[in-house]
Amino acid sequence: METTGISGSAAIEGISGYKVLRLIERGGMGAVYLAEDLTLQRHVAIKIIHPEFTDDPEYQKRFTREALTVAAFQHPNIITVHASGWAQGKQYIVMECVAGGNLHELLVSRRPKAAEAVELAARLADALSYAHARDVIHRDFKPRNVLLREDGTPVLSDFGVAKSQATKSSQTAIGLVIGNVRYMAPEQALGEAVSDRIDIYSLGLVLFEMITGDLPVVHPVRTRQDQRAIARLVGTELGEFIARCLSVQPSARPSAAECRDWLVAYARRLRAGGFSLRVPLGVTAGVVLATVVGLLVWRVGLLHHASAAGVIVSSTGAPVALSVTRLPPTSRVFVDARPLTGDSMNVAARSHEIVAVASGYYGEVRHLALANGALESSVTFALEPTRLPTADELQHFLKLADASVLTEADTTAVTEHTLSTVLQAKRMRQAGQSSQFDTLSRDVETLSRFGDARAAVASLLIGSVQSGHVSRSQVTQPLIDASAAGDAMASLFLAVAYRESINAADKPLSPTDPLYRSYCQHLALAISQGWSDVANEYWRHDRCSN
Repeated sequence: METTGISGSAAIEGISGYKVLRLIERGGMGAVYLAEDLTLQRHVAIKIIHPEFTDDPEYQKRFTREALTVAAFQHPNIITVHASGWAQGKQYIVMECVAGGNLHELLVSRRPKAAEAVELAARLADALSYAHARDVIHRDFKPRNVLLREDGTPVLSDFGVAKSQATKSSQTAIGLVIGNVRYMAPEQALGEAVSDRIDIYSLGLVLFEMITGDLPVVHPVRTRQDQRAIARLVGTELGEFIARCLSVQPSARPSAAECRDWLVAYARRLRAGGFSLRVPLGVTAGVVLATVVGLLVWRVGLLHHASAAGVIVSSTGAPVALSVTRLPPTSRVFVDARPLTGDSMNVAARSHEIVAVASGYYGEVRHLALANGALESSVTFALEPTRLPTADELQHFLKLADASVLTEADTTAVTEHTLSTVLQAKRMRQAGQSSQFDTLSRDVETLSRFGDARAAVASLLIGSVQSGHVSRSQVTQPLIDASAAGDAMASLFLAVAYRESINAADKPLSPTDPLYRSYCQHLALAISQGWSDVANEYWRHDRCSN
């Protein structure tokens, strides 16, 4: 951007009722002028869009429709649009004048404190939630487009280049160059179809920059190592949240409303002086792999599980007020097997098992010990969306799974955390940590009982470890339910159970055999549910298409 004096006022000649005062800034999309509204005698900002972005008739129609939408916005953290239109072939937008500069200028002069940065991000997430609920994507969320009122209130601006989610694909190509590449989501930078999750990606980058003073060295987040790199710089809990925002998969990013709710709760804890950071405790929940009996794919996947214990010391015997923050908000939480219907409940001062599950997310179990006299405690769950490993990831995992001795480096080399969890658990078994394995097995059963899909898969694998083989007798109703609900891992392992039953009966594969038909049906389910690069191999090998 460049800032100049009054030169360029001719650019807005023809817009009656306004007197240009000076050029505020000029950028790739156009120029912004400070002007006086002669009718209402107030300062306004007028943005003129470069003609090369506005000479397409389809763009003109889309801009008119979306300008009307944004002009109807009434939100304290979204800039007010007074008018818009066309003058001498130029598109213009008349907006409120925000006198406190912008977030980019603030970051150049100083770095906000953590609490200030989180509260700013929470307000901006609320603004995005408001816009997204009205089917408008910002597309150019960056510090320069976050204006600051004189009291420091953030105001999201530049909705003049926003894109409606309802825009037709033929119109989507218009504006592919819009946005700052430093803050773009990967799918936007590649010119692919976009959703409102591109704004979440940019929000995550801006929050990281406010906390650290720069953008992450590596993004988007593809691996647990990428997530850990972010957590090392901003703290575990906030790092996990930002990592979700920066996920390479748009569907893995939280919605703007979820971001707002999480940030508001986190800011509240910061103001209270309580950094409720989730500290990694080493090994996550897992299960030791059985000896290969036919298909190596037995050893795929497991739930993501974190176990945390904390002791709060006090001197009275009053009940403890336990509050729970959950992301996604649809997570179901159970305290000692009792469903938590609100956000808090009173509990006794003793050990508690807290479970959080949500469809499409890895469940978690926490073990929280409250000392006698504790007055209050809080637990935050930020569940991570499930994903399926690629064929390459699975191949790397299978090689390590056959190793007679695993090192910690081996277990962390597999970046898809369900597979990494399995390797960590196998390493535990190799080290003779039977009590830890038993504890993890109980946690798996708990999550499975509450409907966690990956825990149902884990339960099957644990049974195979104990018996030395997979069979239909180990198939549980939670595993069947998980397959029916759309979990590809559950469907594939059901197929494995049927396949091994055929092997155990020492029968040839026959299209008329009910076991064979069930095997192929569940392979087909796994393929349709997204794990085609794995299940297709067995589908072709066993001639299921015949």
